[in-house]
Amino acid sequence: MKRNVWLILLMITTCLSCTSTMTVTSPDKVAPEIFHAPPPPKALEMWQEAKNLEQKKLYIEAINRYRQIAAQFEDNAIAPQSLMQVANILARLERWQDVLAYCSYITKTYPQWREIQNTRMLTMKANVILRNFFQVIQMRSITPDTPEKELYLGLAYSGIGKVKDSIKHLESFISLSLGQQKFDYFEAIKVSANTLTQKTLQSLMQTKLSGNLRSFLHCVIALKEINRGKEEEARKRLEFLHRSLNPNHPLQATVKKLLRKVKGTSYVETVEEPADIYALGLIIPLDGRYGEYGRKILRGVTLAVSEWNNGHPKDNIKLIVENTSGDPALALKAYKNMVHEYKVLAILGPLGKSSLNALLSQSDTGSLLMAAFSGDTVRTANMPFHLRVMPATSDIVETIARYAIQDLGFKNLAILFPEDSYGRKAKEYFESTSSQLGGNIISSTGYAPGTTDFKSVIKRLLPRAPSKKVSISVPFEAIFVPDEVKTVTLLAPQLLYYNIVGVPLLGTNLWENPKLGPLSNGYMDGSYYATPYFVQSEDPETIRFRSKFHAVYNTWPGYLEAQGYDTTRLILAIRESLMPGQITRRNMIEATKGFQFTGSITGISQIRPDGSIKRAYKIIAIRGSKPVQVYP
Repeated sequence: MKRNVWLILLMITTCLSCTSTMTVTSPDKVAPEIFHAPPPPKALEMWQEAKNLEQKKLYIEAINRYRQIAAQFEDNAIAPQSLMQVANILARLERWQDVLAYCSYITKTYPQWREIQNTRMLTMKANVILRNFFQVIQMRSITPDTPEKELYLGLAYSGIGKVKDSIKHLESFISLSLGQQKFDYFEAIKVSANTLTQKTLQSLMQTKLSGNLRSFLHCVIALKEINRGKEEEARKRLEFLHRSLNPNHPLQATVKKLLRKVKGTSYVETVEEPADIYALGLIIPLDGRYGEYGRKILRGVTLAVSEWNNGHPKDNIKLIVENTSGDPALALKAYKNMVHEYKVLAILGPLGKSSLNALLSQSDTGSLLMAAFSGDTVRTANMPFHLRVMPATSDIVETIARYAIQDLGFKNLAILFPEDSYGRKAKEYFESTSSQLGGNIISSTGYAPGTTDFKSVIKRLLPRAPSKKVSISVPFEAIFVPDEVKTVTLLAPQLLYYNIVGVPLLGTNLWENPKLGPLSNGYMDGSYYATPYFVQSEDPETIRFRSKFHAVYNTWPGYLEAQGYDTTRLILAIRESLMPGQITRRNMIEATKGFQFTGSITGISQIRPDGSIKRAYKIIAIRGSKPVQVYP
């Protein structure tokens, strides 16, 4: 990537070296009515080609095309216009010396061009950024009275230490800019932050200023704080401005834009686009490594939407599904489609941390409610728009560890865990909770994910384990195994083979699977796991869900199907809590804070203000090859 950047800069420099060799007909020899006549069709065709290249960010190709236009149609106004486009591209690339070279050439060669004032204004800007302050001041009599001119003069006078003159022009800048509806304050603040020193800003702020100029300078200071890594100071300053300024103040949009640059800010901005109140989006992998998980969630979501539509024939919900294939880039593309093209009211998904982090990195994240299939905290704090609907690994592990130590009386424990991110994290949580509750971890052994032969693993867990049934003393009372059912049911009989008898296994919600009973085949009797959802629960809501799911799909639902179903019902319940006519993206976010959810099958009881979920957990015991709820 760096190599490409240097190549681009080299090519630009090469192009610029040719500037002085350009030959055009002297403007004095071209009559004004001829010079400003409509460009020839060929020139317009080339112009469009250059614009297309520029839009694709193929800047070198675009610059060359614009230069060709200027060379071939030197007696038409499209020539300086094309060179001005080159200068603007170079400004975007922050090649300010080169910008000055082009602007100087245009000014000298085409003084009669009707838009020459735009060139002079860009010249002033480049000189401000390059700190050529006296050159800026010398141009004051040949440039029109615009907000930009007054800003550049104010910055130039501050640069040479003339504070009173600086304030005079900056006040004029604020006064003129407030009268322009779409003035780009953010660009003005960037130039100011680049030019004004900390000492100069302090001098300005200690002077009597109008409230509007003072607010503008606060934005400049905040941007400098962000650039210097003082984000907490910037956040406080910007949030104060956001609260104190009138909601319709022209600076509000810039304050919000600056707030989005601050990591960890609690500020949430609503996308102004109207939402389709009947549209929900689902961003999920349907193929690839995580496709199996995504398809399970999709089945639960689809059932919940169908159930709602059957009960609300005049308020039918549209479900829009985008497949991410587990790719964060595709998740990001899907998110943008959902927000701007389909205008969904809320989003379910994505699944997985990397995809979620890709979405949270966007400047407009926070514009609508997003129920992500994630449990642990992911690059976020106090963000009520982001509901982490999957149970937190820490909560589940703490629940099973607490039950084993406090309710079952186990003190000496062992851990067998898969060497993946989930397994290692679960191991750490189990060790930490056990230590706090007085438990003792006798042995802890990891294994490669997908292991089927546990001989060497068991030998590491208990070096004295014999290869045939010989009575031995096992130093631990239970083994914590945070892995899926297909793995745990392979492990259990191998433990028995090595005469580790009467030692129950402890697990997480990964064990919640309709096939657990048949696959365990008696080897896991006496074991326990913690889960927010139990497929065989006698709770009326779970019974109803289980029956409907089986009727539609001819199979029993597992945890992911239940979570997809429950998450959809949660979003629809939040929507239903709003008054007719009040269903908006902003109100959906506001309604989540402290929202109480009844009838949940995955233990959800309340949404905390930071977007985390308060939920209840169940303890399931395996008896006679059947899972049985023993708590609560």
